[in-house]
Amino acid sequence: VLLRRDVQSELERLARRMTVIVTTRPSGLPGGHVAHQNPAYRVTELSPEGSHGLLKGWCKQAGLPAMDIKRLQEHVDLHPDLQRMARNPFLVTCLSAIAVKAHRSRTQLPRRRLEVYKECLGLVKSLRYANQVREFTDGDEALLGRLAHWLLQGAPGAPRFTFKVSDIESACGDTTFYTEAVRPGRLISHWDTEDGTLYF
Repeated sequence: VLLRRDVQSELERLARRMTVIVTTRPSGLPGGHVAHQNPAYRVTELSPEGSHGLLKGWCKQAGLPAMDIKRLQEHVDLHPDLQRMARNPFLVTCLSAIAVKAHRSRTQLPRRRLEVYKECLGLVKSLRYANQVREFTDGDEALLGRLAHWLLQGAPGAPRFTFKVSDIESACGDTTFYTEAVRPGRLISHWDTEDGTLYF
């Protein structure tokens, strides 16, 4: 409970410096932020027809054969997790990208929400590092997890949501992790370019 309050307080402080905040849930919006300065917009759910139409449009644009598009729509209708996800326009886009990848690699389509999320992470990772010689490895993921844990529990003044390169080196024990793995993949951005403050 205390950690949640700290996080909420920090988000509310940071929100005043943001021009746009995107959240997947209304509860993710800092309290008072909308009334403070910004209008709020909510993406409404798609109807089954709208979901099919968007799915078909994305896949057709990506060059997926008509038979595969029909098979994908039937697959979504057959699995409750995918049916629920397909009501969200963003997740329909994700499902379309996964379907194109499955078609090209001749792999099976996901059936559950967790499988979709894993596939999405894989796509994001491959896109982020498409033009990089060095790929983001399982070891890099472990180091990133260590950094996140350190910021929440081990860092001076924890929990912290902004940090510096020296903090990454302290948490991970690796002086090249930021320059070789994190910075090329744009996983971390500059909060303040003048003093080198970073954030996820």
